Amino acid sequence: MPAMDMTPTFGREGLQREFVREQLHILQYENRDLLGQSAAQAVADLMRQTITARGRVRMVFASAMSQVDFLKYLGEQKDIAWRKVFAFHLDNYKDFPSDHAQSFSQFLVDRLFSRVPGVHFFPINSKASDPDAEVRRYTGLLTQDPIDIMILGIGESGHLAFIDPEFCDFHDPQSFKVTDLDQQTREQLIHDGCFKSLDEVPRTAYSMTIPACLGGTCTIAIVPTVRKAKAIQAVVEGPITPKVPASILRSKENAWLLIDKDSGGLLGRRTS
Repeated sequence: MPAMDMTPTFGREGLQREFVREQLHILQYENRDLLGQSAAQAVADLMRQTITARGRVRMVFASAMSQVDFLKYLGEQKDIAWRKVFAFHLDNYKDFPSDHAQSFSQFLVDRLFSRVPGVHFFPINSKASDPDAEVRRYTGLLTQDPIDIMILGIGESGHLAFIDPEFCDFHDPQSFKVTDLDQQTREQLIHDGCFKSLDEVPRTAYSMTIPACLGGTCTIAIVPTVRKAKAIQAVVEGPITPKVPASILRSKENAWLLIDKDSGGLLGRRTS
């Protein structure tokens, strides 16, 4: 297929500052609502352009409370041919009911895919009896063709997908795997209201790897709220290190980090 320009165009309403760190473009908005609107409009434009040029668009979505504004507004965008959208997700708990309210596939169904008839959504089978076979199956789906648009979140530990610092490998040969969850990530899931106690939080998950997270033609990380401020500071102003997995985004061409006033509250006025 011929190359096409996959540079997103973000809205200016509520945009407080914009700067670049290595290759990572950072845009800070006044609040998470305006951030979500801008992200949805930009992603919708890319989807329409890609569908027009290629006849379909392949996308990966993040499943987290940080994504709810974006997903709400994306579902309201007009003139998207959702029947030509092939959607995957970053991660899901292992040995977990797929229809559970906290299942990441159910999260996306409830907040977006149930509202856009015709979309081709390929959920991770979190209850697979053979995890190795599920890893092979989902790897095949993800790598069958390039991912056009990669939507990411960033965890409080700086993780991408479910790749926590303790288990981060920037050169992982796999695209998709089973991984353990560290204590900070499991505690974050309680803070987010996903579970009531640590005993309820799963200890293992299926997840895309760091190299796979960098594989999208256009990568957009959506990261609002004050709970992410320390992680954003480390991602943007600290070293690129597996101790902060999302810091690797600074090496990615056509990568965009959208934050709000709260998540960007610890950043200095660095502009390069």
